[in-house]
Amino acid sequence: MYDEAGDGYAAVAEWDDLDSTRSGSCVNKLSAGSVGTCSKNFTEGHTIRLRAALYDSGEPVGTKGAWAEGNA
Repeated sequence: MYDEAGDGYAAVAEWDDLDSTRSGSCVNKLSAGSVGTCSKNFTEGHTIRLRAALYDSGEPVGTKGAWAEGNA
């Protein structure tokens, strides 16, 4: 995730594996202008959905992005 805003919030990608019970988030707590990465080792062939969000101290802030789906 790329955090382009110096707003004090963490850039987050929330995810769900629609073919299992796995879900979670990938959080970029680095400063503005930084790119954060995560490795979740998704199962091949599973459908994964992602959406963008902002977090403040582990809690969602504001409106979340729309879900986007794709295959792992």
